Amino acid sequence: MGLVSKVMKFRLLLKIPRGFLSNGIMRVQTYYNKSSASAVEGSLPALCRELRIEAHAIEKGLSLPSVRKGFGREKIKKILGLLDQYIAKGQYTYDKDAFLSALGMVCRYVEEAEHYDCDTSFIDLKKYDRWVHEIDLKDYGTAQCVRGGVF
Repeated sequence: MGLVSKVMKFRLLLKIPRGFLSNGIMRVQTYYNKSSASAVEGSLPALCRELRIEAHAIEKGLSLPSVRKGFGREKIKKILGLLDQYIAKGQYTYDKDAFLSALGMVCRYVEEAEHYDCDTSFIDLKKYDRWVHEIDLKDYGTAQCVRGGVF
């Protein structure tokens, strides 16, 4: 790129109204700061982000018509650790949906374990009894639909 084309591009940038450009930069910065991408590792927003990501991976696996034997064991272990961290923070009103969604996927995983020949002996759902009643497992029923040939 020659000097002339660089100068031409710079002149085009100068024609953009300053308010428009600065407003756009401010909006991008605000969006990033409020998104989970900017969350500090170990913070509650980062924890909820990880819960959603890992729960979605299990949900996707359960929706497949056939999966490998014992799938998801490591992800479920990670989810259980994240659930414990969330509980330890004690701020149940912060993104409780992420917490309940992840817990719901663990419950669904336990229910579906016999179909996938999974060992669920490491999962202790009793420590989550306080929240399990808030979960409607019908929301996590994709595996039965796919295996049953509904789709």
